[in-house]
Amino acid sequence: MRTTIATAVVSGLLLGLAPLTAAVAAPSGGDLPPGCKRHKQYGHTFVICKGENGKDGADGKDGPQGPAGPVRAPQVLTGPEQEVPADTSKEYAGPECPSGTSIVGGGHYQVKTPSFALVQGDRPDGQQWKVWLNNAHVGSAKTTATSVKVYTICLPVD
Repeated sequence: MRTTIATAVVSGLLLGLAPLTAAVAAPSGGDLPPGCKRHKQYGHTFVICKGENGKDGADGKDGPQGPAGPVRAPQVLTGPEQEVPADTSKEYAGPECPSGTSIVGGGHYQVKTPSFALVQGDRPDGQQWKVWLNNAHVGSAKTTATSVKVYTICLPVD
């Protein structure tokens, strides 16, 4: 029997038989240790043994802090106080979002209360928020003038 461990180890690595933990000589046809198998290559018989996987190594150190992300704080732009006369129904607009931002919402609040003005709807329109108020006479209730401020919510775009 003529098998050297060095030949077996080098041949096993060249054949891509990693992970390779031991190469042993064994007589042809003899019993092999657990985890071992015979491999024939280039007229030679090699016995290749693979052990159990070892324990995982310790975790590496944390990497450096990454760069800060972009600041994307919303801007709330409030328009001027707008008069809402009694017995009217009309639309009121908030300010437009500036260049480099996009509208993401909006709303309104009535400055003078109490008021019987009813919201008929609100919506984005281009880069500004609009609200439709109905301050018309309803039933026996007498309407009074009020005022409203409309606001637009804008978010910076990438």
